[in-house]
Amino acid sequence: MKKLKKRIKKQKVKMEQNHKQVNDKRKTVNSRASKSKVRRNIYDKIFADLFSNRKYLLELYKVLAIENGGNAQNNENIVSSKADISEQCNNEITEKDIKLLDFKQVLVNDLYNDLSFQVKDELIVLIEAQSTYTKNIATRLLFYTSRAIEEYIRKKSLENNLHDLYQNKVADIPKIKLYCIYTGDNIKEDHYIYLKDLMKNVNIESDIDLKVKVICRADTENVLGQYMAFCSIYRNQIKENKNKLKALENTIKICRNDDILKEYLKNRKHEVRGMIEPLITEEELRHHRYLEGKEEGIAEGIEQGIEKGRAEGVAEGQKETSIEVAKNMLKENVEIKFISRVTNLPVEEIKKIQL
Repeated sequence: MKKLKKRIKKQKVKMEQNHKQVNDKRKTVNSRASKSKVRRNIYDKIFADLFSNRKYLLELYKVLAIENGGNAQNNENIVSSKADISEQCNNEITEKDIKLLDFKQVLVNDLYNDLSFQVKDELIVLIEAQSTYTKNIATRLLFYTSRAIEEYIRKKSLENNLHDLYQNKVADIPKIKLYCIYTGDNIKEDHYIYLKDLMKNVNIESDIDLKVKVICRADTENVLGQYMAFCSIYRNQIKENKNKLKALENTIKICRNDDILKEYLKNRKHEVRGMIEPLITEEELRHHRYLEGKEEGIAEGIEQGIEKGRAEGVAEGQKETSIEVAKNMLKENVEIKFISRVTNLPVEEIKKIQL
């Protein structure tokens, strides 16, 4: 009897801890949401997290050097030149030569750049990862480019200002390369987007333009192709499963079996799973937790079955757990009033369970 009471007390403490963790997580998510109107999806989050690792960032840089010399064409029959970027690779660029730019510094009016990095003091690369196609990416990258150049000049200045722009000496800036990684289904061929094509159709020549290379496919032998494959697999899993958490777990399993981002997903599995939870509804989370707890209960027997349908603080899951605890206590002939205090179930409901 003492062992049972001790075990029940332990389970109750665990339930309260789970409830607190879920509430804290929701408060954090709500707080972040109130600070920004931008809702970053799972593709954006994984893209940013993956390439925050300099090992993968260097590999991405080398892939882009090759892509820049590819056969991407548009209606103007652009001839690609890879001298300004692939030449850097030939100079044995290392992880130490690449600096990830602070995302907070490339923020304009609630617009967040997905990835920005600088190679030595000679090149700045700005990249957007998009699962939905829009030519507005050129306008957004105009904002990001302006801010990135401003920050570069400030950091080069002794007083962290823009005074150098008003001096006779030329304030040189790095070369700029702009990319959009498109992971949707609608467009299959690489191409360019031009800012001038987004301008009003009037008989006036614009003095500025901007070119963005849109990459729609890549070899799965490299990290960029594997990221794009991950997005495709997850998208297919969503269509089959509907449940986002289940779709993500299936995607991780498939990718690891097929050597797609295998090392990254092995080392960051829990972090990747944490990225999806703020993006799902309470109902989806509650249902997933319930099924997860139910499966664990079956696998681990009666003792773990007490936690069946764990909802980590969700009312429905808590009640399921409380009923299981009450049933076990009734089997041990524990007094109903005591059971009510432990489980928070009404005495009348416990009597019905007893029947």
